[in-house]
Amino acid sequence: YMTRDVVVEEEDYKIDKKDVRVDLRGSYSNGFSLYINGRLTNTSGRDLTYVQILIPTYNEEGHRVGSAIATINNLSDGESWEFEAVDLSNGANFDFSKYNIDAF
Repeated sequence: YMTRDVVVEEEDYKIDKKDVRVDLRGSYSNGFSLYINGRLTNTSGRDLTYVQILIPTYNEEGHRVGSAIATINNLSDGESWEFEAVDLSNGANFDFSKYNIDAF
């Protein structure tokens, strides 16, 4: 008899800014770290296993010092996430328009 090998390939897809909606809610510093609050809504059409947002941070002179980062696991399609991204390098400022998303 004859056997047939079945190959199952995992669908490869890239999630980026067009697949989510992100709104800035506010920010504050405790003197050691910068906190940036917002809401991210999964509009990708699929459930996501992992989502990370990175927001570049800068010192008083405008030089890049780090990123405020927040992550979540298992964000369903259509679900919103109230995030608090933290920059441990205590940046003084941030540029929300340059945020980056890493998700799968």
